[in-house]
Amino acid sequence: MLIKQLIIIIISVVVAIVLAAALIIIPMFDKPVEKVVPELLPGESYSDSYSKIMIFPAIEQSDISEVNIHNEHGDFGFCQKSDGTFNIIGYEGTDYSYMAFTMLMSSVRLPMALDRVTQDVSNLDKYGLDPLTDPAYYTITNKNGDSYKMIIGDMLPTGGGYYAMLEGRDAVYALDTTTNYILMPKESFVAPWLVISTTDDDYYQIERFSLVKGGERFIDIEFMDEQERIKTASTSYYKMLFPGDYVPSTSNYDHIMKKFVGNTDDNGLPEFKGSKVLAFGSVKDAMEPEELEPYGLDEPAYELYFRYKGVDNYVLISEQNEDGSYNVYSVMFNIVAQVSGDVLDFVSWDILDFVDKPMFQKNINDIDTVEIIGADIHETFKITGTDDTLAVTPQSTHKTFDADQLVSFKKLYIKLLSLSLEDYTESDSTDEWIMTFKVTTRGGVETEYSFYAYSTRRCYFTVNGKGEFWVLRDRVEKILADTQLIMSGGTVTSEQS
Repeated sequence: MLIKQLIIIIISVVVAIVLAAALIIIPMFDKPVEKVVPELLPGESYSDSYSKIMIFPAIEQSDISEVNIHNEHGDFGFCQKSDGTFNIIGYEGTDYSYMAFTMLMSSVRLPMALDRVTQDVSNLDKYGLDPLTDPAYYTITNKNGDSYKMIIGDMLPTGGGYYAMLEGRDAVYALDTTTNYILMPKESFVAPWLVISTTDDDYYQIERFSLVKGGERFIDIEFMDEQERIKTASTSYYKMLFPGDYVPSTSNYDHIMKKFVGNTDDNGLPEFKGSKVLAFGSVKDAMEPEELEPYGLDEPAYELYFRYKGVDNYVLISEQNEDGSYNVYSVMFNIVAQVSGDVLDFVSWDILDFVDKPMFQKNINDIDTVEIIGADIHETFKITGTDDTLAVTPQSTHKTFDADQLVSFKKLYIKLLSLSLEDYTESDSTDEWIMTFKVTTRGGVETEYSFYAYSTRRCYFTVNGKGEFWVLRDRVEKILADTQLIMSGGTVTSEQS
């Protein structure tokens, strides 16, 4: 009982002490904190919102006429047009980086000092502000013609800003780190666009794509509309124009096209752009070879072209830099920019990376004739109808296949579709010819495939006379054997060999 009483007494004492402290402290918070406004020099003002000295009156962005900047990288500036937008002075039409421009405008039009360091200007060299050392500065002019020149000195010892002074006033101030934007080169303010790109998802409708390597045509691919696909009996949206009539690899080609149309970075911007602008000129001009030479672009390693919605995009690409990036010159924007190696991964691809392995991809419903020629067989099959009404007639007999024979022919056609290129050929000899098959579409397009053995396993093949790859020899020989089997009344199986 005594212990309980002691506990109650102790708790009561603690509560009393807390309440007493609260009665003393709470009134202290009720008293308004008086702001200490420093003594101001003529031309200064004080911002209650930011509790900082304004070195000169703030200027609304809409009231800015010009901003001119001088720093170790050179001179540049921005001027406001009649419609309220801004141009980089001397580079009308060049897109600027919205983020960098916004940060620069914030820094120059809101001249807030972290502190007024001193009014003693007898030793400006101490602050990096000696005129003889050519310090950086900016001049901002409003639409009334009022102009202010801010001179930028050394970085503060803390690294948290820079010394500065307003021309005509004996005072040294400390500015915050947004002053960095005044010290940046003009290239840092240019938007790193290289092509007309979009985040739309119709990348597959890029009308044309080509790549030149070392001055030599390397790859050329074209989009096919529905009418063209039917005419050529193609099952692909794309047609390879060079180096041969191969079927482009849909997955790999889509991987490239999405970089121009569709893919975005973490900021929602198109993937194909520069990470840093290295040089630029007026969009009305083009850089001369001597201007491109420092970036390895006077004799580019690669030349890339694509057309999308009628707009031609053309860029030059350097050899790969040591850090894995490339230098890229945009003819359209007259810009040299650094581009990540990941964005340009495809420039180092081989032809094989652009080509689909199944070498023959044509829809049987759009085929008029298939002609198969070998040492012991030469037959042309006329195809009519589609799907359930499909009919096949050998031209040597002019007798349309019955149901069983039609099944055998379809299996033969599947074996044509299954022919797969394996790798680059070691021989382009045409001495040991084995087979040729010609396909003519109902649109009148003829394609000829020829096969030449150069080992017991491999056949070099050509498409319309051009070739770079090999296929398995036994697959070719099986097609010949099955053709003979059909014409002798036999039944073709699904076995490949």
